[in-house]
Amino acid sequence: MKISGRFAVDTKPNAMWALLHEAAALKNAIPRCQTVIKESDCTYAMTVRQAIAPMLGPARARLEYKRQVAPASLDCTINGSLSMAKFAGQATIRLEPNANGTAILVEMDILVPVIIERFFGDRLSEKIQLELRRFFNRMADHSRALDR
Repeated sequence: MKISGRFAVDTKPNAMWALLHEAAALKNAIPRCQTVIKESDCTYAMTVRQAIAPMLGPARARLEYKRQVAPASLDCTINGSLSMAKFAGQATIRLEPNANGTAILVEMDILVPVIIERFFGDRLSEKIQLELRRFFNRMADHSRALDR
Protein backbone atom coordinates (compact mmCIF):
# COMPACT_ATOMS: atom_id res chain seq x y z
CA MET A 1 0.00 0.00 0.00
CA LYS A 2 1.39 3.37 -1.02
CA ILE A 3 0.55 6.43 1.07
CA SER A 4 1.70 10.00 0.75
CA GLY A 5 0.92 13.08 2.73
CA ARG A 6 1.89 16.69 3.26
CA PHE A 7 1.77 18.18 6.73
CA ALA A 8 2.59 21.64 8.05
CA VAL A 9 3.91 22.36 11.54
CA ASP A 10 5.09 25.53 13.23
CA THR A 11 8.48 24.05 14.08
CA LYS A 12 11.69 24.78 12.20
CA PRO A 13 13.25 21.94 10.17
CA ASN A 14 16.34 21.73 12.42
CA ALA A 15 14.15 21.28 15.51
CA MET A 16 11.96 18.66 13.79
CA TRP A 17 15.07 16.82 12.59
CA ALA A 18 16.46 16.70 16.14
CA LEU A 19 13.15 15.41 17.52
CA LEU A 20 13.00 12.63 14.94
CA HIS A 21 16.26 11.38 16.49
CA GLU A 22 15.19 11.66 20.14
CA ALA A 23 13.70 8.56 21.78
CA ALA A 24 11.62 10.53 24.31
CA ALA A 25 10.09 12.69 21.57
CA LEU A 26 9.27 9.63 19.46
CA LYS A 27 7.64 7.94 22.46
CA ASN A 28 5.50 10.99 23.21
CA ALA A 29 4.46 11.45 19.59
CA ILE A 30 3.64 7.87 18.58
CA PRO A 31 0.05 7.11 19.58
CA ARG A 32 -0.22 4.51 22.37
CA CYS A 33 3.57 4.07 22.46
CA GLN A 34 4.79 2.32 25.60
CA THR A 35 8.54 2.19 25.05
CA VAL A 36 11.19 3.50 22.67
CA ILE A 37 14.76 2.32 23.12
CA LYS A 38 17.51 3.96 21.10
CA GLU A 39 19.73 1.09 19.99
CA SER A 40 22.08 3.23 17.88
CA ASP A 41 22.18 6.66 16.25
CA CYS A 42 19.82 5.35 13.57
CA THR A 43 17.88 2.47 15.14
CA TYR A 44 15.00 2.43 17.64
CA ALA A 45 13.09 -0.49 19.14
CA MET A 46 9.57 0.25 20.29
CA THR A 47 6.47 -1.28 21.81
CA VAL A 48 3.07 0.18 21.01
CA ARG A 49 -0.22 -0.81 22.64
CA GLN A 50 -2.44 -1.62 19.70
CA ALA A 51 -6.04 -0.50 19.44
CA ILE A 52 -7.32 -2.90 16.82
CA ALA A 53 -10.02 -5.19 18.16
CA PRO A 54 -9.14 -8.44 16.32
CA MET A 55 -5.48 -8.27 17.36
CA LEU A 56 -4.21 -9.03 20.85
CA GLY A 57 -1.07 -7.83 22.58
CA PRO A 58 1.34 -5.01 21.88
CA ALA A 59 2.98 -4.29 18.56
CA ARG A 60 6.74 -4.52 18.59
CA ALA A 61 8.64 -2.62 15.93
CA ARG A 62 12.10 -1.60 14.87
CA LEU A 63 12.59 1.77 13.17
CA GLU A 64 15.80 2.33 11.27
CA TYR A 65 16.88 5.55 9.59
CA LYS A 66 18.79 4.82 6.41
CA ARG A 67 19.95 7.58 4.05
CA GLN A 68 19.94 10.90 5.89
CA VAL A 69 20.58 14.42 4.62
CA ALA A 70 20.29 16.67 7.67
CA PRO A 71 17.97 18.50 8.13
CA ALA A 72 16.23 18.00 4.80
CA SER A 73 15.37 14.33 4.26
CA LEU A 74 15.67 10.82 5.54
CA ASP A 75 14.70 7.37 4.42
CA CYS A 76 13.56 4.88 7.01
CA THR A 77 12.32 1.33 7.35
CA ILE A 78 10.04 -0.14 9.96
CA ASN A 79 9.55 -3.83 10.64
CA GLY A 80 7.52 -5.42 13.35
CA SER A 81 4.84 -7.76 14.55
CA LEU A 82 1.34 -7.33 15.86
CA SER A 83 0.19 -10.46 17.66
CA MET A 84 1.16 -13.15 15.15
CA ALA A 85 1.02 -10.91 12.06
CA LYS A 86 4.02 -9.07 10.66
CA PHE A 87 4.19 -5.64 9.06
CA ALA A 88 6.92 -3.79 7.19
CA GLY A 89 7.38 -0.55 5.38
CA GLN A 90 9.69 2.08 4.11
CA ALA A 91 9.27 5.82 3.95
CA THR A 92 10.94 8.98 2.78
CA ILE A 93 10.43 12.06 4.91
CA ARG A 94 11.33 15.48 3.54
CA LEU A 95 11.44 18.60 5.70
CA GLU A 96 11.08 21.87 3.82
CA PRO A 97 11.19 25.27 5.52
CA ASN A 98 8.19 27.51 4.96
CA ALA A 99 7.05 30.87 6.34
CA ASN A 100 5.45 29.30 9.42
CA GLY A 101 7.88 26.48 10.18
CA THR A 102 8.14 23.25 8.21
CA ALA A 103 6.30 21.49 5.43
CA ILE A 104 6.69 17.75 5.90
CA LEU A 105 6.30 15.48 2.90
CA VAL A 106 5.95 11.76 3.53
CA GLU A 107 5.92 8.96 0.98
CA MET A 108 5.34 5.47 2.37
CA ASP A 109 5.14 1.98 0.98
CA ILE A 110 3.83 -0.40 3.62
CA LEU A 111 2.83 -4.03 3.83
CA VAL A 112 0.18 -4.58 6.48
CA PRO A 113 -1.44 -7.80 7.69
CA VAL A 114 -4.59 -8.85 5.85
CA ILE A 115 -6.59 -8.81 9.09
CA ILE A 116 -5.84 -5.09 9.51
CA GLU A 117 -6.83 -4.37 5.91
CA ARG A 118 -10.10 -6.22 6.48
CA PHE A 119 -10.78 -4.45 9.77
CA PHE A 120 -10.29 -0.95 8.33
CA GLY A 121 -11.33 -1.64 4.74
CA ASP A 122 -11.07 1.41 2.51
CA ARG A 123 -10.42 3.65 5.52
CA LEU A 124 -6.93 2.23 6.19
CA SER A 125 -5.11 4.86 4.10
CA GLU A 126 -7.11 7.67 5.75
CA LYS A 127 -6.39 6.21 9.21
CA ILE A 128 -2.64 6.09 8.53
CA GLN A 129 -2.64 9.68 7.24
CA LEU A 130 -4.54 10.81 10.33
CA GLU A 131 -2.01 9.06 12.59
CA LEU A 132 0.87 10.69 10.68
CA ARG A 133 -0.72 14.13 11.13
CA ARG A 134 -1.15 13.47 14.85
CA PHE A 135 2.46 12.27 15.09
CA PHE A 136 3.92 15.41 13.50
CA ASN A 137 1.60 17.69 15.51
CA ARG A 138 2.75 16.00 18.71
CA MET A 139 6.38 16.44 17.65
CA ALA A 140 5.70 20.16 17.12
CA ASP A 141 4.02 20.34 20.55
CA HIS A 142 7.10 18.71 22.07
CA SER A 143 9.33 21.27 20.35
CA ARG A 144 7.26 24.17 21.68
CA ALA A 145 7.41 22.70 25.20
CA LEU A 146 11.21 22.56 24.96
CA ASP A 147 11.33 26.21 23.87
CA ARG A 148 9.57 27.37 27.04
